[in-house]
Amino acid sequence: MKHIPFSFEELRMQGDPEADQVIQDLYAKGELASVNELLGLLVKNNALPPNGLPQSVIDYLEQSSALPAWADANKINESEQLFGVYGLMAFAILALSSLPECYVTPSIAEGLSTTQRLTKQAHRRILETGQFVLAVMAPGGLEANGGGIRIAQKVRLMHASIRFLILHTPVGEDIVHGPPKSMQDALCMMSWSKEELGLPINQADLIRTLYTFSYVTLRGWRSFGVEISASQEDAFLHTWKVIGHFMGINAEILPGHYDESEALFLELKEKWEGDTEAGRLLTEAVLKFVSNELPFACWWLPVALLRELIGDQTADLLGVRKLNIFQQALNGIVFWTLRLINRKRSALYKKLPGLRMDHEWISRRLLMRISAIQPEWRDELFEIPDELAKKWNVQNSQT
Repeated sequence: MKHIPFSFEELRMQGDPEADQVIQDLYAKGELASVNELLGLLVKNNALPPNGLPQSVIDYLEQSSALPAWADANKINESEQLFGVYGLMAFAILALSSLPECYVTPSIAEGLSTTQRLTKQAHRRILETGQFVLAVMAPGGLEANGGGIRIAQKVRLMHASIRFLILHTPVGEDIVHGPPKSMQDALCMMSWSKEELGLPINQADLIRTLYTFSYVTLRGWRSFGVEISASQEDAFLHTWKVIGHFMGINAEILPGHYDESEALFLELKEKWEGDTEAGRLLTEAVLKFVSNELPFACWWLPVALLRELIGDQTADLLGVRKLNIFQQALNGIVFWTLRLINRKRSALYKKLPGLRMDHEWISRRLLMRISAIQPEWRDELFEIPDELAKKWNVQNSQT
């Protein structure tokens, strides 16, 4: 495995110095209200808001918008093409593998649970995560002024704001009395143990989260029997390293090959995975959201897919129900058929996308659901890039 010039314990105590400094300066100039206002703007807008940002934040965004010198445009293009073919399948992987793999890390689960944005609003959380993945993987998303770069910068500033508010000790008028009235209040009131959890949204957590979108997606495609070349895998991992750069991760130190990425991901997981109430509640919310989109008789299918994608050990830590013998047998038949079809890659498979079966069926239903934005979220429209919507035969929410 590629040597990482930091110990895991050091990574847990590292935040994002560049973005953290922007928030610290904002606090110094306008006190806590300025940080709260910025976080509110970022949360209420899917992309970076066009107006209302402080000049110091605008300057920071301009200074941090260039591709790193090591970025390979050919690899980025290759991964975008790969996502165009199999990206629809990735949405089942996102909901039933990537997100649960985050929730088994206590520090990540605790941070997400505190914001109260998933257990009560699973729809919105999946919408935000799905929009992020679409933006960074859409053709041109990582080009100059691309939507992928902008949304990654937005997430980076949100992380820095959340990290600051959790660690900030309110004084005077900043002290919250009574129950929290906003996410900002909840963050300020949160009790966080750096000794136990490291810094909020630390580098180790960010690296692990990055791999749930890169390595875990590739692992999911493999589980579904999709044959992807080593060149495509390397290109996909490279592209997510570039995305990680825009999110404040020291991405250059990360390995770029599948086997090395798997080894690092599993090492991080083994070191810090755990059974927490927050992780169980978050996973339950995702499963409920997915199950609501399926006929009642298929309630077990998301559970079966989740267990297949993340393994029984992780699923047990997250409190996922076990399948009975009949469901296990049926799931085995489904996956055997699915893998056989995907590995054949026949002309019939290409002409009849319906043969991709349950994973794309679930993914298409998820995209249709999260595209149906609730009225209060109309300023945060979930938009599927036209080129991808056409390839996946999914109606764009704007049309």
